[in-house]
Amino acid sequence: MKIHKKINLQGKWIYGCCMLPDGRLVFTYNRERKVRVFNNQGSKEFEMKIPCGAFDIVYISNDNTLVVTSGESDIQCLTVINLERKKIKKTISLSSDNYGIVLKDNQLIYSAFNKGIRMINLYDETLSDIVREEMASEGYIATFKDNIYHTHRLNHTVTCYNVQGEKQWTFKNEIILNNPLGIDVDSDEHNECKDIVDIDNVIKNVKSSIAFNEIQLTLSSMIEYIERVKKDREENLLSIKKQKEQIVTKILQARKDKPIPAKSIDDLTLMLVQSINTYSNNVKGCTMLPDGRMVFTCYHLGYVIVVNQDGSKAFEIKTGTAFDVVYVVDNDIAVTSGYYSQCFSLIDIESKNVKKTLNFSLH
Repeated sequence: MKIHKKINLQGKWIYGCCMLPDGRLVFTYNRERKVRVFNNQGSKEFEMKIPCGAFDIVYISNDNTLVVTSGESDIQCLTVINLERKKIKKTISLSSDNYGIVLKDNQLIYSAFNKGIRMINLYDETLSDIVREEMASEGYIATFKDNIYHTHRLNHTVTCYNVQGEKQWTFKNEIILNNPLGIDVDSDEHNECKDIVDIDNVIKNVKSSIAFNEIQLTLSSMIEYIERVKKDREENLLSIKKQKEQIVTKILQARKDKPIPAKSIDDLTLMLVQSINTYSNNVKGCTMLPDGRMVFTCYHLGYVIVVNQDGSKAFEIKTGTAFDVVYVVDNDIAVTSGYYSQCFSLIDIESKNVKKTLNFSLH
């Protein structure tokens, strides 16, 4: 195998990938809720923010679109992206979490978690069930001819179904296939293999070599050595267990001979780790971001202040009034207003903007 190209994917939590006909690559960034397109040189061409999670992705050549599943998201839907305009064409609401997805005969087949495996018609968006049994989350799908292949990460299996949903076989070998996720199969273009030679015709005149015999002897010696190591390890564990029992017995006896005085809270020693300048007074609320930065609210001035790990101020955002603050998800924080404004604000830390303000009639 040879590495043809390395691409800096500029992110993490990447769950889906597909290749476009012109060689460009598209990746999904689940927690960022983004789709990024990279050109043939490995440089990012553009990215799009979508309204729900971004799990798996498939390309549809008929109308040059991408379809993105939402995974385990607060919004259960498929997002259809127009590649030429670089805009969301539409979203298709679903009734379950949705993970791996493939295109077959102008219909989308996707893993629907507790709904099994489902198919959706691209023209009228009608749904039909293929497999009704419950699947694990993060299941991926591939198709070949009239078969569907589905991964089950909890059972460590790959199962083959026909398009009628009848199980054909299940492969399970945890030594070589543990926690399977992504899956793909060879295309229909390679199903006619030519110039194949029967292996019996190849090896019938092959003679055993001295090197092969040496390898056999070496493997036998290795097996014998491993067995000795295993036996020694078991004996050592038994010896350690006995030593542990002896030590515990001595400790218990020592405690009986000389009781250890009980400790109290007065024995605790406190140490100041860091002092942080909040850059404001009348601070009411505080929370910590996943990257270690601290967020403070200045109530009277109505500011939210973000402080770096080294104590320097990163930035501040004006909200009107700011009482308490909490980190939500996806670089969002929620800020309550306290007594006067009766609302709370949702702030995007990445863009440093107030995304939404919700008004209430209670304090």
